[in-house]
Amino acid sequence: MSHPTSVTLLGPQRLQPIIVDALRRLEIDGPIATVTAGWQEREEEVDELREHVGREVVNLRLHARADAAFEAHPELFNALRRRQNRLKDLQRLYRRRLHPLLESTRQLLRLPDPGALIDPERQDALELVRHLDGHHCRRIAEIHDRHDALWRARTEAALKPDREELASILEGAAAVTIAGGHVAVLLNRLRLFGLPELLVGKPVIAWSAGAMACAEHIVLFHDRPPQGAGNAEILDRGLGLVPGVLPLPHASSRLQLDDPVRVGLFARRFAPMAALTLDQGDSVDCWPTASLNASGNENDNDNDNDNAGKRSHHDSLHPEAAHQYGDGDQLRCVSGGEVKRLLPDGSVAPFPGESARWRPDWPWPPSSQGEDIDGRWTEEINSEGANPTEPQPSPRSRASGVELPPPQLPAGDSP
Repeated sequence: MSHPTSVTLLGPQRLQPIIVDALRRLEIDGPIATVTAGWQEREEEVDELREHVGREVVNLRLHARADAAFEAHPELFNALRRRQNRLKDLQRLYRRRLHPLLESTRQLLRLPDPGALIDPERQDALELVRHLDGHHCRRIAEIHDRHDALWRARTEAALKPDREELASILEGAAAVTIAGGHVAVLLNRLRLFGLPELLVGKPVIAWSAGAMACAEHIVLFHDRPPQGAGNAEILDRGLGLVPGVLPLPHASSRLQLDDPVRVGLFARRFAPMAALTLDQGDSVDCWPTASLNASGNENDNDNDNDNAGKRSHHDSLHPEAAHQYGDGDQLRCVSGGEVKRLLPDGSVAPFPGESARWRPDWPWPPSSQGEDIDGRWTEEINSEGANPTEPQPSPRSRASGVELPPPQLPAGDSP
């Protein structure tokens, strides 16, 4: 096994915590380790969590560990700061290009439909947005790869005592929880201490920003932000623990789910990922399960040379996910509460549970402009009980009513 045994995504936990329900449902006994680095200066405030779950809670203190490491190794801090500044500059360039594209796409989608004349324009506008998203993801990967090539060995040496201590703590933990907060701060601390590798073989329960960090991509969204244009933006690549799933915490308060143009465009922009709402009381349990070959045995993906080429493009964008899932793996998801999925036709539908097939030969984001996405939505992720061989409506045929839901981007992050 090279991935968590399960990943549970939850909505916000402040007013109606259901972490203990997830622990019971998954039959998890024993102490849990928790990551609260997204809370920054409030990282130590885990008493409420401890009282809620009624068991020992060990705080991994990733934010405090990072502060101590930066003080002891200022050269590491400066290198990470340069990387963050580079990512911020790139984000500003991306935003400058993205906002006009989204505005023109929205205008096209809201025009009265005169027939076949406008459909190709709408489709091309959508493909331009998807192409820019893909380009932005590749630029992000380049910045991370350049930093890692120069600093990975020195970072691992500097943080070796912390990583060994964290590995020892996690070895004795029955599960790991990842709380919310500032998603960029949280993601950077998780990466800094190599948590994706340390989570192998452990159940993971994450909520709010923690749920976002588990996805393949961090997508920030808010249709009516207090400031800014309110356009959904890709911030960074995530940990890749739930391939094919795009968690949307606080969706009911941040997205105009009654606007079919916004809903539909969001769904089609990020297809074939399943965009799932996670509001208070909502949960999605995900289990990675290996596919079966023709003889009924589990595929040995690590030794399958035929799959190596297919994985290469996805791995270059998501190195965290690359070591966890192989071609043919399935992600089995079952929801609780009122989880909804954003659909290409602009509607939202209950998400009763789905099986998402990870297809690295059809990765998101698209690698080139003009890529055909027809059929991939239903082939990539089929609703439970649906006949996968039955022809499904094409997302392109529904183009007359789709617009994308916009999030806001946080101001920035310390390394």
